[in-house]
Order: sequence, then structure tokens, then C-alpha cells
Amino acid sequence: MIWPFKRKKWEQIGNAWQSSAVEAQLETLLSPDNIFLADRDLRAVPYTEFEKIIFDCWFPKDIPEYASEIFDCDNFAIAFMAAVQLQWARISKGKEALAFGYIWADVEGMGMHAFIWHMDQLGVIRFYEPQSGKRVEYKLLSTGLVES
Repeated sequence: MIWPFKRKKWEQIGNAWQSSAVEAQLETLLSPDNIFLADRDLRAVPYTEFEKIIFDCWFPKDIPEYASEIFDCDNFAIAFMAAVQLQWARISKGKEALAFGYIWADVEGMGMHAFIWHMDQLGVIRFYEPQSGKRVEYKLLSTGLVES
């Protein structure tokens, strides 16, 4: 299908990745069967810009504390993904989708865990831990779900 709308400036200069290309990059994380990218094009920003965005909208101090099976890693990751989506909608004035999302994976030394992924303009995927507020380097044993 030919996209009927005029490409935006950021798409023309190469910062847009079609979701199929982002999916191909994500598949290098152990070929997850369940990748759900909701948008056709995703804006890939440098990780330093992404980190500014996420730290500007980090959880308020009144967020519930970690509670196993109640408000645990998946709840933190989903709530954080929504907060970042809202912040990005403000920044982009609702005109761009960001190349980031939620991942559920079997992490070496941790077991199944949910956290955030981001892909920069070079196609490098980095992970972020919503509970600690840090970029992390996890070794994935298998990947169950990746969403944007």
C-alpha cells in the first residue's frame, strides 16, 4: 500500500523507521514471536534525547512502591510507557510516534522481567529500568513480548 500522506520533514531526513525495519531490529533480540508495533513509522531519536525525555517525566514521588504480583515490574513498565507516551505527545505535538516501548523477557539472573526498550537513530536498542531509573544491560535468554 502506498502511504497517501506527504512525508514529514523528520521522515525525509531519515529519522523515521518503518515499523517493519524496527521489528527486524527487535528480532535480533532472540527472534520474539510476539512483536506488536502499533504505528507505521517510528521516530528514532538519539539515546541522550530519549533519556532527557524519560527523566523529565519520571514517576512522581507518590507512585506506589514495588509489591510482588500487585505493582511489580510489569505494572511499572506499563505505567512508565504511558507516562513517556504522554510526554512525547506534548513534545511532538502529537505528530510523531517514538521508537520505544515495553518488553517482557527472560533475563539472565532475574527470570521473567518487564522493562522498557528504546531504539536510537542508528538502530541500537537499549533497555531502561522504570523501577530504578537507570539504563541497564540485560542478557536476554528469551523474549516473550515486545510492544510500542
